[in-house]
Amino acid sequence: MRIVIDARYLNGEYSGIAEYSEAFLTHLAKVDGRNDYTVFVHPNYRQSLPLEKNFTVKTFDGRPISLATIFRFGKVVARERPDLLHSLFPLTPITYRGPLLVTMYDLQALMVPEFTGNRPAIVRMAYDWFYWWTYPATIRRARYILTISETTRRDIERMFPRYADRTIVVHSGINADELAHCPPALLERTRERFHLPDRYILYIGSTRPNKNLPTMVRAFAAATREHPELADLHLVMVVSPDRFFPESKKLIQTLRIGERVQIHRSITDEEKKAFYHGSRALYLVTKFEGFGLPMLEAQACSIPVLAADHAALPETGGNAVLLVDPDDPNAIAEGLWRIATDEALRQSLIEKGRQNLKRFSWDDTVRTVVQIYSHLF
Repeated sequence: MRIVIDARYLNGEYSGIAEYSEAFLTHLAKVDGRNDYTVFVHPNYRQSLPLEKNFTVKTFDGRPISLATIFRFGKVVARERPDLLHSLFPLTPITYRGPLLVTMYDLQALMVPEFTGNRPAIVRMAYDWFYWWTYPATIRRARYILTISETTRRDIERMFPRYADRTIVVHSGINADELAHCPPALLERTRERFHLPDRYILYIGSTRPNKNLPTMVRAFAAATREHPELADLHLVMVVSPDRFFPESKKLIQTLRIGERVQIHRSITDEEKKAFYHGSRALYLVTKFEGFGLPMLEAQACSIPVLAADHAALPETGGNAVLLVDPDDPNAIAEGLWRIATDEALRQSLIEKGRQNLKRFSWDDTVRTVVQIYSHLF
């Protein structure tokens, strides 16, 4: 088969979809030497993917979420004469009429009221219209839809029941072995470069509304104020600040915890591994998550996880994470105290985390997708 894969979230910027796309393609190349692949990335993506001879990488200058995808990309795909277009994000060209497979991670654009917020009213209305037109159009046109969690499959079933039978759950994988070992020299070098505190909890992710950062900041302030055992605990955040982050930054100042919060923007994969290994716990009390990859990354680094009992996080974390109500700052603060101080709980979560990782393998993921290519198209 001739398969085109739209992977334009590979664009030089960190995102969860970009991380998924890079890992998916890397492992796909190891598993499938029969099909011929053309992979489209954005011109800003400068890294070299470790692909095989049956893969050709090309660029298209439109951002993935753009009018260029809808109106221009279809002609580019048509020139490849593919047997299948697999889009690694839920937006596809309206002029493409061939077989289509779409990977969907969540429905936040349709489910989170503030997803398009913090913009002028008319701009926000345009974005709302854009998402409410493009997502359903993609779902209607796709022959099959891959979701990375049962939670997202259920969301599609609830919002678009007519197309529920086209949905297949294929969990994301995790490169656990690459994360498990952190050389002491790397850990020390990273601590010195970023002036990391001795004891900290870690948040890694975006600053969008579903990330629940204001509530997480309030809970951290309450936990460190109410529990003397947490007097030396810090919050380290690795984020890509966007239009939503000023609210959290202002809250940090208002609560007078600025000296206990570190904010970092850009780190390498090796440094990210060191951030995990040096932390006391992962702090991921977020909402509307379609999967929750940072939980698995933390578990691979033998770090316990405090997460929300919301959306896909319980599904992905299993019984290996401490779950709390993301809308209850007091419950979150209590969870922070427990996961930072209760050694028996911590060790139990770490061991259960190692077992939980066995459910997620990139090789299994891509083999399943290749079978879908072969048998359903």
